[in-house]
Amino acid sequence: MKKNILILICIILLSTISTVFATDGSSNKKIINLTKYITTHPNDDKAYYERGLAYFFDHQNDLAIADYNKAIEINSNNPNYYYYRGTAYEMSRQDDLAIADYTKVTEMNPKYYNAFYGQGRVYENLQLYTEAINAYKKYVALVPSTEEPMIVQYAKERIDELCKSNKQQEKNK
Repeated sequence: MKKNILILICIILLSTISTVFATDGSSNKKIINLTKYITTHPNDDKAYYERGLAYFFDHQNDLAIADYNKAIEINSNNPNYYYYRGTAYEMSRQDDLAIADYTKVTEMNPKYYNAFYGQGRVYENLQLYTEAINAYKKYVALVPSTEEPMIVQYAKERIDELCKSNKQQEKNK
């Protein structure tokens, strides 16, 4: 199941930000180029964000988080920065920090449906099933019908399965 969740996370991330690597296809080259750019443009939040994405795809979550932190320090009004930092926290199993970032995103933009999906995944990993169900339901309600049909279907299945588990747990009490 964790493998399926990881695959779905990757699908979401790739579909959302595929243009980041469209020019050269290499995260290492992208990191080098952005590092050079940041040297001369140290207050460019988007550069830190893009380098954070490159680090994330290179499985360097700590460096990704550091760059997202810097982007947020420069510009704290962009929900994408919190979302992707939350995803990096989630991948690093820093669940409380991931939830905090996903929650911040939903406060900044209540229609940012991927943040609800992220919350659902983390709550489910923490075995907070009622919270996971509620987050998945918000995701399903908000995501446009033409986007992410496989992930929407998976979220619906998780809702059904978690509801059944909750009912069974209540019977056993």
